[in-house]
Amino acid sequence: MQTFITGFRTTLTNILSNKQTFFLSVTTITISIFILGLFLMLFSNLNGFLAKLDDEVQLTVYLNDNISSAERNVLEDIISKSPFVKSTTKVSKEKAWKEFQSN
Repeated sequence: MQTFITGFRTTLTNILSNKQTFFLSVTTITISIFILGLFLMLFSNLNGFLAKLDDEVQLTVYLNDNISSAERNVLEDIISKSPFVKSTTKVSKEKAWKEFQSN
């Protein structure tokens, strides 16, 4: 117990005799931890944003009116068999036009 008290007194004596060095050290450590926290927060938010953006990629394909049903079926098979495609949705020309006008 005596060793602890002696160590504590020595520490206080050194802090009081070297105030400028002590406060400079504390300030440097505080700024370093603050910058580290900023980078960690930025990394975490950016990582979450990119993960969300990756899940919301969409591709819209417009087909000519004169395309044959065989050509359309081949195109649908190619797209739906891709491992990167989660789902496909067919939208008629009339429905697409109505959605376009509503936006």
